[in-house]
Formats: sequence, C-alpha cells, structure tokens
Amino acid sequence: MTTEKRRWILAIDPGRAKVGYAQVYDDFSHGEMGVAELTGLSSVLKKFCKNTEDPPFAIVVGSGTASNIICKLFKNMDTGISIKFQNEKNTTLMARERYFEENPPKGLFKLIPRGLLSPGEAIDGYAAWIIGEKYMKELSKA
Repeated sequence: MTTEKRRWILAIDPGRAKVGYAQVYDDFSHGEMGVAELTGLSSVLKKFCKNTEDPPFAIVVGSGTASNIICKLFKNMDTGISIKFQNEKNTTLMARERYFEENPPKGLFKLIPRGLLSPGEAIDGYAAWIIGEKYMKELSKA
C-alpha cells in the first residue's frame, strides 16, 4: 500500500529583519510554520528544499518588503525550485484574524474585542500561510 504525497509549497512572508515561513498544501492546510531571523533563512531553506525527499514544487514569496533580498538568497542557494511572487496586500491583517481563529482567547479575554487583543506570538508564519493559500487558490483556478 503506497501513500500519495501531497503537493506543497514553501510560502515566505519577507521582512527586513525576520521572515515568516509556512508549508502550505494544495488543500490549503499548513504543515510546519514559524518565524526566522533573516540571517537564519538559509537554514530554513536547506531544511525544506535541500535536505528532504519531498521538496516543495514552488517557493512563494510575498511581493512586499525585502522580497528582492529573499530572491537573491534563493538564487545563491540554487535549489532548482521555481520562485513565484504573490501579492501580500492585507496579509498581516488576515494573519491576525487567522491567529485568533486558531488560538481563540480564553477566560475574560473572550470579552475583549479581538481588534484590541495582541497575538501571543509573532504572526509572520500565519502571514506566510495566507500568502501560500492565496497562491494555491489562484493556481487551482488556472
């Protein structure tokens, strides 16, 4: 009995000092996601793109802040995986909403409007998930 591997992408939410990353599957779910310092991004890329039997079929980078720096890094690593750009308009706001969907407030914090709450962690990984989801949705329409 063989199990079919799911297709996935590595989505990146680029920033000047740190980047969010997420493994996004073609059913829009996510695997590992997190935040890395910009200087540590090469180890994230090695983990997901070079040292694996199941690499992503694309690397999708948000087209905003510092995306050109990220692309230079990818080209220097020569992963052989295509790099795509995705509009990242409003992804930070959407990531904040997604964070609270995945981590609903507890106790008295439920009474406070979500717009007044601060996420308990950096949401760059959630923003990467949204970027990847947008790309996968556009891909499924084509």
